[in-house]
Amino acid sequence: MDDRAGHAGHHIFWLQAEQRLVYFGMDPDRPPAPEPQRVNLWSLRRRFERLQLFLDLWGRPLEASATLRGRPEAAALRQVLAHLAHQQEPSRQALQRAGHLGLSTGVSQVLQQMQQHALAFAPALTPQYASLLSAGDWTLPRRSELLLHGCQPDMYLWTPPRTPAKRKSRSLLVCFCTRSNTLNAPLPLAHTVLARRGVGILYVYNRGQKDPGQGLANWDFASTVKTIRRVAARFGFQHLYGLGTSLGGYAACRYAQALGLQRVLNFSGHAGKPVAATSDGGEPPAPNLQWMRECDLGRIVTVLSRNDVTDESIRVGYDENGFATRRQWVDSATHGSFTAAWLEGRLDAYLDWLLEGRELLEEPLPAAVTPASGS
Repeated sequence: MDDRAGHAGHHIFWLQAEQRLVYFGMDPDRPPAPEPQRVNLWSLRRRFERLQLFLDLWGRPLEASATLRGRPEAAALRQVLAHLAHQQEPSRQALQRAGHLGLSTGVSQVLQQMQQHALAFAPALTPQYASLLSAGDWTLPRRSELLLHGCQPDMYLWTPPRTPAKRKSRSLLVCFCTRSNTLNAPLPLAHTVLARRGVGILYVYNRGQKDPGQGLANWDFASTVKTIRRVAARFGFQHLYGLGTSLGGYAACRYAQALGLQRVLNFSGHAGKPVAATSDGGEPPAPNLQWMRECDLGRIVTVLSRNDVTDESIRVGYDENGFATRRQWVDSATHGSFTAAWLEGRLDAYLDWLLEGRELLEEPLPAAVTPASGS
């Protein structure tokens, strides 16, 4: 992993107790680090098995023989691809394990080979993921992939490659993840679409049962806002935009005003069920939704499914609380409206609005919503 010019930058941050920020970065431009670098790649490899798996698949050939000192899970995936290449039929269980590993790590060379055998993988994947594997463009340059996702940071700043003909981007897309740290699609897969926009991307992760609206990790809301703004400024970003899915959609809207986000794309954002129990073991208090009434609603577009019970309940909750943002609709019967928009060919138009201010066709509420089973 050399760091020559023309490669993307990768910066990860952990928000530790007592507002201590731990940082690791790999960047050809080498901007000054926000904090002293406290870890190195080798220590991260020892600590995070998911990083070991990614590097095994990313950095070594995919031939089935390339197993020396490799991870057994990666070796099994290579074996499945080798069987398919020789028109042998792996077991359904082997296909499921290989498919899950390939999609969750998002290594471009793996996805491209899986795509060649998309029909074989389809029965072992959910219908939506099978469609995504078949239709996606998995040709993102190797060093633009989400190399450090396996480190489970609290924030991951990705900066686009620079070329002599391309000036450094001043725009930053702040992406708030779901509770399980995806964007509906596994984060490395969603990244293949967002990275082609040529702007910086800050992925904001969640930890366990923490409500992101109260702050990230061990930090409170004000400290979180201050840190995100500080990181953005240190790396030269002046224009911030927000995107989030599910719990992350709620967080993107919640942070919009404090971060000065110019526009926000909210995919099925909801706060979820309260998770903190009261001291006497009773029900936690209802969430404070006053922030909904204080948002600049004209800067937010909400994307919902016409045909999903979860999204219909979100719409009703928004209307009851006066959260009358502009609405866009996908047709797939799924709460995963980011992936649905991607598969339905709507995502590019949404991102054009978010990052460039291009107008969207207004889509009024359907006359009759007939929700299917939620996802």
